Amino acid sequence: MIEQAGVVLYFTFMGLLGGFTWAFFRARRPNDLLKFYYVKRIVLGAIAGFLYYNIHTGYNLPNGIVAFVCGYFGTDFILAILRKYQWFKEGKKYGHSRV
Repeated sequence: MIEQAGVVLYFTFMGLLGGFTWAFFRARRPNDLLKFYYVKRIVLGAIAGFLYYNIHTGYNLPNGIVAFVCGYFGTDFILAILRKYQWFKEGKKYGHSRV
């Protein structure tokens, strides 16, 4: 049980680290990291790492790297899913969107 919690925390931390790396490279000043936009991206990185934990196939070093990448790029993925969901919810079930 404790070992399982450690693995969940590991994947979540790697996603958080990926989200922080994304914010660090895009912030112009260190104070920018405290703005809501960057904090949101860091938290979404942690969520993406947690989501990756739920879909990974085994525990090893490459999965940790993929959790980091998922945290880095996963925020764009999550936001795209939310935009697609909003597009679908509006009744446009067929065709393509320009998301």
